[in-house]
Amino acid sequence: MKSVKFVSKGLIGALIAVSAFGFVQTATAAGTSADTTISNQATADYDVGGVGQPSVTSLAADFLVDNRVDLIVAEISDGTAIVAPNQVVADYVDPQIVGFTVTNQGNENQDFALEVQNLADGASVPFTAPVIDSNSATSDPAAFSLFEDDGDGIFNGADTLLLPAGGPFLDNMAEDETRTVWVVADIPATAANGDIIGVFLRATTHDDDGAATLGPLTTATAGGDTAAVDVVFGDDSPVDTQTDDGVRDGRHSDRDAFEVQTTILTIVKSSSVNEDPFNGLVNPYAIPGAYIEYVIVVTNPSAVVTAFNVSISDDFTAEFGGPTPTLAFANGRY
Repeated sequence: MKSVKFVSKGLIGALIAVSAFGFVQTATAAGTSADTTISNQATADYDVGGVGQPSVTSLAADFLVDNRVDLIVAEISDGTAIVAPNQVVADYVDPQIVGFTVTNQGNENQDFALEVQNLADGASVPFTAPVIDSNSATSDPAAFSLFEDDGDGIFNGADTLLLPAGGPFLDNMAEDETRTVWVVADIPATAANGDIIGVFLRATTHDDDGAATLGPLTTATAGGDTAAVDVVFGDDSPVDTQTDDGVRDGRHSDRDAFEVQTTILTIVKSSSVNEDPFNGLVNPYAIPGAYIEYVIVVTNPSAVVTAFNVSISDDFTAEFGGPTPTLAFANGRY
């Protein structure tokens, strides 16, 4: 009795395979869904004494495709989002907003829990032109709000605030699906011009439970190649390892930053005697009956930040002891 052993290998993907004799068989593709049964049979054709014989076929060799957990989080803008002290969630407008994409690169539907944190003072945000997180005591927000984009890629009122019980998450993300997450916060009044508020968004893989709730935390299968659908973490290293995100841990993260831009207007009021009842316009004195001229100068010392809706008021009642008009100028732009 003679037997010949053939060894073949295939890449799980679109299941394109080419049989060959005497060398390793390969197939190239990607994207086969987890829990897919792959079944394959082999056929031998032969002849005896020059006479063809009936083909013989093996029993099916079956296996289940395992769940490759793979995700990526990426910031969108490659630059800071401009904010002002005292800015609140309702004040944010597109495009000056921190945004990330979250992509399910695995081969199974998944839920992804989301977490956003302030960076430590001195931590770097790896834009093309990197920026450094500044004084957290004066600039870091107390908390953040996350919104899931409605699909138009623009932050607006149609986006969904992610505040379910147990924390924000992206529900039931299909294979190869990408969603956009917006990050906003109330900026402290103590934030100063030029402050950098660095943040990172981290997504952690959870099982898709088929409901509008966050499924259980996904865990990797110990050992390998069991009869069931195994779970294998395949996520890459993070963009910056300081984000508390490792390699092949079912999590991924990236960094972004807010930049505070503000100005402090200066206002100076001066007075001069314009006319008195004895000397007229020539060397007048500040005596009863004289006319006093006030000059108010408002200055914006910033070369890049414009102050809008500036209003100036001046009530003369205290100076002149009677009901006099109040000077008012509103809606200025400086």
